[in-house]
Amino acid sequence: MREYLVDYRKKSDFSQHYVAKRLGISSQYYQMIENGTRQKNMNITLVSKLSDVFCVPMQEIINQEQQWKSGEQLC
Repeated sequence: MREYLVDYRKKSDFSQHYVAKRLGISSQYYQMIENGTRQKNMNITLVSKLSDVFCVPMQEIINQEQQWKSGEQLC
């Protein structure tokens, strides 16, 4: 699970539905992104959109994503 996305979303007090709508995707697809079952190699377009939605720098999301991938490989 991409805990960092859940944390960003909860800190912003956004629902999954709201984030999905802002990204232009279905709620189910966004839920799969948070769960780590979709976008295992997150593309730059999604990183950019997430950066806009959560008002965080793109580099922060990239760093979080690299940490998530490192942890995923350990399991």
